[in-house]
Amino acid sequence: MPILKINSPPTKKELNLLSQELLGYIKLVADLKNEILYGGCRLHADAEQILLKEGSRQEDIWGGGVDLATKKIDFSAVANIRPSLDNPSPDILSPERRKKFELIVKKYFPDFS
Repeated sequence: MPILKINSPPTKKELNLLSQELLGYIKLVADLKNEILYGGCRLHADAEQILLKEGSRQEDIWGGGVDLATKKIDFSAVANIRPSLDNPSPDILSPERRKKFELIVKKYFPDFS
């Protein structure tokens, strides 16, 4: 399971690596404050742990993904369930957090919406 830090739009080879765990879908985890993005994890929590070890704050880390076939951005991850941050759902409910996640993802996946 290759979890990769995404620093530039992925090449075809990198897309294949990132979607290896879930064919055609890439789970993504972002630090919204520092605009750091990881992808390719089996569980969002796997990339979340990497970000925490790197010094990210829990409240800044949110998950989702991209579907390679439909080029759609997904804003859902079990790791997003955080009632203490007013997010009792797997979906990123806050419009501000959701938009920030989308902007970070679009930086590296510009053809996705």
